[in-house]
Amino acid sequence: MRPALDPRTRRALAIYGSVMGLAYVMVGLLEVVNAFYTWFLRPGVEEALIALPGLPAGDLFGGFSSLVVGLVLLQAVRLWRPGRDEDVAFVLVGSLLAAAFGVLYILVFVANGVSVLLAGGEELAEWLAGGWLADVLRPEIWLFVLVLPAAIASWRAARIIVGEGA
Repeated sequence: MRPALDPRTRRALAIYGSVMGLAYVMVGLLEVVNAFYTWFLRPGVEEALIALPGLPAGDLFGGFSSLVVGLVLLQAVRLWRPGRDEDVAFVLVGSLLAAAFGVLYILVFVANGVSVLLAGGEELAEWLAGGWLADVLRPEIWLFVLVLPAAIASWRAARIIVGEGA
C-alpha cells in the first residue's frame, strides 16, 4: 500500500496551486487581450490597451503560455478531496512549466542586456533609461519566483507518493 499525503499538505498545495493558477490565468488573459488589440484591432499601435508595468503590448504566445500554466495549476483544486494524492502532479507539472517560461524570460532579459551593451551608444542609453525595467518586470518572472515553494512542496509530495520517503 502506498503512503498517503498528509491532509494538511494536500490542502495547502490545493490552495497555493489554485491561487497561483488564478494569477497566471489573469496575467495570460491580460496579455492575450493586449496582443489581440495590438495585432488585430489597432495594428501598428505600440501602446497596450491595458498598460501595466511589465505587461507587453503584443505577446500573444506569452499570453497563451501563461494561460496554459494557469490552467494546469488550477487543477490543484482536485487535491482538496481525500484520496486524490496523484493530483499533486498538476502542481508539479504546472510549476515546472512556470519554471521553464520564467527562466526563458530571464534569459531574454539577459540577452537584451548583452545586446544593448555590445551596441552601446543610443541603444544602451534607451535601455538603461527604462527598457531594462520592462524586461525585468515581466509578470512571468515574478510569478515563477512565487511558484517556487509549490514546486518544492509538490516534488516532496510526489516522492512520498511513490514511496521514496521525505
